Amino acid sequence: MQIARLFFGLNFDRINVNFNKKNALISGYTFLVKYHYLCKMKETIHNEKTFNSKNFSEKKITGKEFDKCTFTNCDFSSSTITQSDFIDCLFDNCNFSMANLNHSGLKNCDFINSKMIGVDFSICNDFLFSVNFKNCQLDYSTFFQKKMKKTNLKNKS
Repeated sequence: MQIARLFFGLNFDRINVNFNKKNALISGYTFLVKYHYLCKMKETIHNEKTFNSKNFSEKKITGKEFDKCTFTNCDFSSSTITQSDFIDCLFDNCNFSMANLNHSGLKNCDFINSKMIGVDFSICNDFLFSVNFKNCQLDYSTFFQKKMKKTNLKNKS
């Protein structure tokens, strides 16, 4: 039932939801949806959690929300992070090299001592985009057409 609420903003507590990789069938109506939204619906909201030494390298993170989370020594290298939001998060000593942040939100996020080589921030959501970097490697990263008036870049390479 969480699927129906997420996609349609309605409460379908007594309706059976059947889906396959391409369609969702709800009360006789077929809605075309993307498979990756349906298959990864376990625990979509993470609030005030701490992630230590987690390996997300080359993994797909889709449709998740991280609010006031702390990531320490985590590896996101070559991961695909799609339509996920990071709100008031801290990334300390993390590796985001070549990560794909397609349509993801970085809202008031701080990156400290992190490696972010070749990251294309221009494909992140523009809404409330706000990042700060301290002692980070940003070689070959791009911020094309991003509004970054309040962004702090301290001791970056």
